[in-house]
Amino acid sequence: MRKQFWILSAVLLCFICVQIAASQNPKLYDLGTFPGGGWSSGNGINDFGIVAAVGGTPQGTRPLIVPLYGPNAGRWTSLGTLGGEMDAGANAVANTGLVVGYAGTTDGFVHPFAWTEISGMSDLGIISEKGDLYGQATNVNGQGTLISGWSSVAYDSAGGGFCCNSPMSTAVVWTPYVAWETGKPFIKWRIHPLDETGMEQYRGWYAAAVNNNGQIVGHAWSDEGLFAFVWNPLPGGKGWKVQRLGCSQNYPFCAAVGMNDKGEIVGFGVSPDWSSHIGVLWKPVGGVHNSWTVTELASLPANPFYMGANSINNRGDIVGSGADVDGGWKATRWNDLNTGLVKLLGFPTAPSLAADVNNSGTVVGTYLSPNWCWCAVAIQIPAGTK
Repeated sequence: MRKQFWILSAVLLCFICVQIAASQNPKLYDLGTFPGGGWSSGNGINDFGIVAAVGGTPQGTRPLIVPLYGPNAGRWTSLGTLGGEMDAGANAVANTGLVVGYAGTTDGFVHPFAWTEISGMSDLGIISEKGDLYGQATNVNGQGTLISGWSSVAYDSAGGGFCCNSPMSTAVVWTPYVAWETGKPFIKWRIHPLDETGMEQYRGWYAAAVNNNGQIVGHAWSDEGLFAFVWNPLPGGKGWKVQRLGCSQNYPFCAAVGMNDKGEIVGFGVSPDWSSHIGVLWKPVGGVHNSWTVTELASLPANPFYMGANSINNRGDIVGSGADVDGGWKATRWNDLNTGLVKLLGFPTAPSLAADVNNSGTVVGTYLSPNWCWCAVAIQIPAGTK
């Protein structure tokens, strides 16, 4: 009996050791590229492991999706365009399967789009009454009910549509409504220019991220530099109120890039002489979403001058990138409970960039492979690691 007990104990111990080893060696998903495309970049991921990406196809640069799990795991799908031939890409995907991004139109401009498997590509629209011709959908909340982005008369294709060095861009969001056409209901999207009251000195507005509570974050420029902002929803669905976020003392310029449902915000700070930048975290004070503290995130010791945070999930995982001693970028991670510790994510090679993390800790980004292919990649952060 005692012998059987020890045998059982040894088997159980081996099983536990295997589980610990698995948790310490997270699964890597090397997603490669769309067939015949040559390159890809993972930009967003939902909680079901659907990756939103941009990459090459035989028809040109297109918005793409690829699932990590299920019978179609690793199979790329091109979402097409809005009828035009200009470069297009997917930036984010909601848990409903709604994909958002930017695509060329038949008249030669770039517009924001929303895509679903049922409806296909839909032009979200821009602020046409302002004379705008271009726009981009930058993000979508998990519920698929709020899309962030910008609308502008100009488009900076060299900057991937960032458009924030232009005084002409307006931060916007889109909300859904039901319209009846030919006796059938269809989901349409209504554009909302975001509040700039009292902020007339700023320009080049950019809405970067949204959460399930209706909050929006982004950034804008003034003659002094770059600054971060948050928009909180007003009662009764009467729009949003803008508020500037404070930058850190050592990095007086800053941009907000991502946020979670707890109202935690991540981005980057820029030094006074613009020679370096660092990842930053804003945390709500006392759970009230009208006041935040700002904390500088730890830097890679080899090169503490170039860091940035791109995304934060609801369990506090933060992902971004930083430069090593040779200036090559590496995908990195932090945690909101231990901002003084930075770790490499473990993408296959450098340079690499981490773009987004979902609520189960799966990170998506891109890396440069040994055969000089920029390829989309995903990796799982072990649960409970800080």
